Amino acid sequence: MWTGKLQNSYTDFDEFQRYDTIYHITERLGYDNQEKLWNDNPVIQSSTTPADLKVVSKRKEKRKGKS
Repeated sequence: MWTGKLQNSYTDFDEFQRYDTIYHITERLGYDNQEKLWNDNPVIQSSTTPADLKVVSKRKEKRKGKS
């Protein structure tokens, strides 16, 4: 598993849109709009299995930063 900001996973918004068309990233992460997801730039967690994709909760993100 890996964790990182959404925008660090794609070269640009166009590349993100292409992957979203195939893997339904926006829907998997609980968003209705690609631009909103892109602009929010949440910390996500995934692996080579698209079903593993999820937004890391703010609480977990803060705890990791303090460790």
